[in-house]
Amino acid sequence: MNTKMHSTGILLNSIVPLIALLAGLWWMNARGPSWAVENSDPDYIYFFNSLLLADHFKPVWHTDHPGTPSQVFGAVTLRLSHLLQFHGNDPFVFSVLKNPESYMRNLVVVGAALNAAMLFFLGFALVKIGMRPILAIASQVFCALSPAVVMHSFGRFAAEPLLFFFSLGSCIFWAYSLREDSVAIEIRVGKRETSILLSIALSLIFAGFACGVKITAFPLLLLGVFTLRTMAQKIIGASIFVISFFVATVVTTPWRTFFGFFAKLLTHKGRYGGGGAWLGGFENICNEYG
Repeated sequence: MNTKMHSTGILLNSIVPLIALLAGLWWMNARGPSWAVENSDPDYIYFFNSLLLADHFKPVWHTDHPGTPSQVFGAVTLRLSHLLQFHGNDPFVFSVLKNPESYMRNLVVVGAALNAAMLFFLGFALVKIGMRPILAIASQVFCALSPAVVMHSFGRFAAEPLLFFFSLGSCIFWAYSLREDSVAIEIRVGKRETSILLSIALSLIFAGFACGVKITAFPLLLLGVFTLRTMAQKIIGASIFVISFFVATVVTTPWRTFFGFFAKLLTHKGRYGGGGAWLGGFENICNEYG
């Protein structure tokens, strides 16, 4: 009976990830080639930076977000695609430049598969902490509900696929730390407390990597740190986040350039800092969810 229920749970948790994966791959084909003008930014920016990184760690030039984990993911996937000889026996760089769209499809497919797996793990983790299966599926639907999520996190290669992956992973481990009893009430000393702190630490590590993809994931730090009870735990938690961020970005990011870019955003200067709205795009977010 338990085996049957377990199999049913796995099947139910697989429905939404499978739909999101298929919808993303459909969008990848429907939108046309990535070299088209309306599709090339930022897809090919990340693509060529990944190629530079894969070609003996040559310097990359697009570090605004900073986006390093996406570039590292791209570099590894490009190398593996060539290693598995999906595109013949040409030298690596020549092969990628000869078959850019084919390599781009590999990047999109692998990223979409990773996000589908993380979406499945979300449902599994929520049921594990005591949520009803129907509510766990509803949580999966909410995460993949917006057309923007399907188009940008499942249907193209940019910063968004790994931003989705690491952000969702951070939230999953944070939620897992709340299982059985709340961290806000008295925590029993021993293995239970260690398990909670480990879950929050993993949540903050994922949050640090999410910020390495796009600094806009910064609120995930607050989610983890505010859950911790003592000031010492909060300081350690914040330190874990900062270390994870630097580990996630140290490969490519020129810190002066990145923090200068971020300062311009905060002070409304430069190309991306213009405009008077402090919280831009709020109406667009509301429109996405009806």
